[in-house]
Amino acid sequence: MTRTPGKLGRLAPQAVPVGDLTHYLTSPLAAAPATVAAPSLTYPMAGNDKIGDCTIAAVVHSDQATASLTKESYTYPGDKAVEAKYFQLTGGQDTGLVETNVLKKWIAKGGLFGHQLAAFAPLHVKHTTVIKQATALCGAVYTGVVIPYIAQQQFADHQPWDLTHTSADDDIDGGHAVPIVGYNKIGPIVITWGALQQVTWAWWLHFAEEAYAVITSEVKASGQLRGVNFTALEADLAPLRAA
Repeated sequence: MTRTPGKLGRLAPQAVPVGDLTHYLTSPLAAAPATVAAPSLTYPMAGNDKIGDCTIAAVVHSDQATASLTKESYTYPGDKAVEAKYFQLTGGQDTGLVETNVLKKWIAKGGLFGHQLAAFAPLHVKHTTVIKQATALCGAVYTGVVIPYIAQQQFADHQPWDLTHTSADDDIDGGHAVPIVGYNKIGPIVITWGALQQVTWAWWLHFAEEAYAVITSEVKASGQLRGVNFTALEADLAPLRAA
């Protein structure tokens, strides 16, 4: 199967007044399993081969993965709807988007494409244990990375995103949004440009800039995140829902 790199479009991170997920724990999260298999689904390109809507494509892919975890049905809204939402949020220009601004829309009334998050919480990108726990318990972690040009060739060649330990690692193309939907001993498994992509832990630690646990109402209701003080988390998220 031919793998063709698409566009980038994640703008520089902007903080939100919400604590790291661990800030809201009243007891430890369930231990992460050694591996979590990525859902074997058909992931749409969602327009990301033509425009820099990766932040919105990553919403679609996260919704697919979280629905798979909780055995919910999922219907892709279609490329036109994805592209229209992207341009609505950018003001009509192909400028890319800030992930936290997308998350604010995702938790607001109506959500995105009819899916409203119950909550989200930042994760420290270097705390790989919590990244694994959030992936296993929530089904997806919405993340932002910077992409070196060499990663496009690695993607096309069906190779993991890994450090080359050459100057190619410093030749950065731009920011990209990719959800983590699984992991193994090599590293995270993300969705990008309509396909699953293996990432090494070394690559992740070098290029990841932001990560967020995305918590659907089904995941919240399942009790899988017992130990999370949702009253405190939702109180901190309330001003963002209204923004």
